[in-house]
Amino acid sequence: MTAAATAAPPSFARALAAELGTRRRRVRLDDVWRAFLTVAPEYATSPDRRQALAACLEELETLGLAELPRSAGALDRSERPALPRRVFDSRTEAHVGRSGVRAPV
Repeated sequence: MTAAATAAPPSFARALAAELGTRRRRVRLDDVWRAFLTVAPEYATSPDRRQALAACLEELETLGLAELPRSAGALDRSERPALPRRVFDSRTEAHVGRSGVRAPV
């Protein structure tokens, strides 16, 4: 199966960012799942839901709306693909990214 076949539509990334809000710097995976299934309820019973969420999170990072941890201990590897246990919201003022530069709000 190709990545394009399992990727969430691009509109889901921005909708997910809006659903997550900007109140918290770190968002736990269970809260990310809740928000994702709110904006993409058709994935609730889909066997591709984990791949769709992973693609959506990667897009959030590409758009500069989130930062995903890369260390092995920060990932939930109970299924494939691995998902971050927490997502860092790059839109919050208190967040400083890997580069050490404060992310724009």
